[in-house]
Amino acid sequence: MKYLYLVFAVVFSFLFVFSTGASAQTLQLNTINNNRDLIRCYTVENIAQYRKTHPNAETDAQFEAWINYKIQARKTQRVAAASYTIPIVFHIISNGEAVGTYPNLSAAAIRQQILQLNKDYANQSNSPYAVAANTGIQFVLAQKNEAGVILVEPGIDRLNATVKGWQPYTTGWLNTYIDATVKPTSIWNPNNYFNVWVVPSFTNGQSDLLGYATFPTASTLTGLDGAEDASTAGVVLQTGAVGSAFAPFNCGATYGLGKTLSHEAGHFFGLRHIWGDANCGNDYCDDTPIHFTSNSGVPSHPKPNSCGTADEMFENYMDYSDDIILNTFTANQADRMQTVMLNSPRRKSLANLVAGGVPVATSNKIAFSNCTGSISISETGTTGTYPRYKDVNLTLNVEDKATGAATVTLLPTGTAI
Repeated sequence: MKYLYLVFAVVFSFLFVFSTGASAQTLQLNTINNNRDLIRCYTVENIAQYRKTHPNAETDAQFEAWINYKIQARKTQRVAAASYTIPIVFHIISNGEAVGTYPNLSAAAIRQQILQLNKDYANQSNSPYAVAANTGIQFVLAQKNEAGVILVEPGIDRLNATVKGWQPYTTGWLNTYIDATVKPTSIWNPNNYFNVWVVPSFTNGQSDLLGYATFPTASTLTGLDGAEDASTAGVVLQTGAVGSAFAPFNCGATYGLGKTLSHEAGHFFGLRHIWGDANCGNDYCDDTPIHFTSNSGVPSHPKPNSCGTADEMFENYMDYSDDIILNTFTANQADRMQTVMLNSPRRKSLANLVAGGVPVATSNKIAFSNCTGSISISETGTTGTYPRYKDVNLTLNVEDKATGAATVTLLPTGTAI
């Protein structure tokens, strides 16, 4: 059999890109793409679980009354939106595999994730909506640890589960085990760092989980417990959800473009699911349309519902749609996050001790998918066609909207005629 070998090169204006090297890991555990029973976000359920054993826990109604008052006070006092830079630390959990070998993600993979997070929170992910807004929040990889020692890998805390004496995670840690054992023994001061735990596999006991976050609490309601404290505040992510649109994890899996962190961080800064966790529910943002329930996959417009909505905003980060179409935070959602940053414990102090520049994605960058690179194609064509031919689909990853011409060059070699 003769083969035609294609080696791909990409020329983009003044920039040459052959490989990002950021997502070469292979998803070996708990493959998200093929998971039959996966809950994308467990934040609401985790809070409900907490409230069952904490009768004095703050209710949704109490928090919403407080934040609405604070939002109105900001408007009355004409408090302008601020720009916040928040230090983030990724606690990468593994069994001591070599750096860059799943699940011990490389620093390049983490950098791609924070680039995506910053794009999403700066309204730079190409939202089609007029109400889309810059949240005023950006993230920087922590430069020093709690002892003030400069980190060799900024923003990364590598944790060996075996050395820590934690249970094996191969069958999935319970979310309750993470909150009661993993977080308290690894968290960095949540007044100074936004903590993100990257866990290979975790579960609620019945379904696998992709991520969950702690929700902010009101700072003025005495006698109430919040659903987080100084030992649990932060976000938990499944390892396979870390990535970016340019360097997706697992060759562009459904949830491999880094948008899970954008969603969970939304909860951490006070946002609710866009459908309000009820049929035709309330997310307390007037500029988001009422959704009947969550979306999944890649819906198409228009998408009306029985709530009276002519078209749903399924591109909103607080929906459950596939990563590839999520691109929108609205102005009201930004107001909520700004208000939380001004008033909530373990939020209002986060921007006080920042060092280092904010990673910003480079525009005009394009590359073939890590899963393409080089392929071989049999000379045999498609049966029944003349002349015989083959269609070959190639995936291109683009960092952002192009501002220059792109040239894709195919270099054929081999023995085929």
